[in-house]
Amino acid sequence: MVRLSYQTLNDVQRQSMVQVKTEVCKQIRKITMRRGWSQKQLAWYLGTSQACAGYVVCQRVEKLTCNQLFRYLVLLEPNFKFLISL
Repeated sequence: MVRLSYQTLNDVQRQSMVQVKTEVCKQIRKITMRRGWSQKQLAWYLGTSQACAGYVVCQRVEKLTCNQLFRYLVLLEPNFKFLISL
C-alpha cells in the first residue's frame, strides 16, 4: 500500500486528492439520502463517530483520508465500481 503524506504533494496533486475525496463524499451522501438515514444512523453503520459521519455528509474532506472514504463507500455499496483515470 502506498501512503502519501499531504505535505509531500504538490498543489496539483493536492487539488486532485481533494476532488477525489469530494466525489466519494457525494456518493456516500447520495446513498445515505436514498436510504433515508440520519448522520447518527450512518455513523452507526460505518462504525464511526457522528462527527466523522457529519464530515462526510458535509464534504469536509480536510478532516478525512482517502482510505477512510473508500472504506466507507465499500461498506455502504460493496459492488460500487471505481473508475480512476490519471
